[in-house]
Amino acid sequence: MEEQAEKISVKLKTIVAASLNNIIGVNGKIPWHCSEDLKRFKSLTKGSIVVMGRRTWESIGSVGLPGRANIVISSRYSGDIKGCPPTYSSIGEFLARYNQLSPGSTVWFIGGEKIYDESVPISKEIYLTRVEAHIKEEGHTARWNFTTDYFDRGFQKEILKHTASANYGKDKVSVRFIKHTR
Repeated sequence: MEEQAEKISVKLKTIVAASLNNIIGVNGKIPWHCSEDLKRFKSLTKGSIVVMGRRTWESIGSVGLPGRANIVISSRYSGDIKGCPPTYSSIGEFLARYNQLSPGSTVWFIGGEKIYDESVPISKEIYLTRVEAHIKEEGHTARWNFTTDYFDRGFQKEILKHTASANYGKDKVSVRFIKHTR
């Protein structure tokens, strides 16, 4: 798939918010609230193509994110289904078949776990919001296997000066914005 991504002259980027213990969601929801991160997400992805897994699609209410072309990756769905944007069985199939990829397009991979596992190796930029908390695991916990192994392949790390805070339960926790560029 990396070769396939190189042939397409689009910008492939991944955006993820994860806790210190690499939790990205609990029971289909983001377990913290950070308005700065939501504004940043919207600003970065607006006017682009966003690619997400089926569970992420369902977690946002099965409605598309406005101002973006929404794509779902799922081995469960094939083709279009009512109320769902174009659906592909894999990122590779999406890159090979999506007819609106034109030179200069930006594709954002926005989650969940499997999407991140496939997108990080082909993305040129990774935008990580690090939530400085250890999130309690309960019910269905989504985790991104965030390890330095992903970034040992020529990424440069930039910790952005802008920081924020998030609400997690009754606590306020710090948030750092990090950008990895290949």
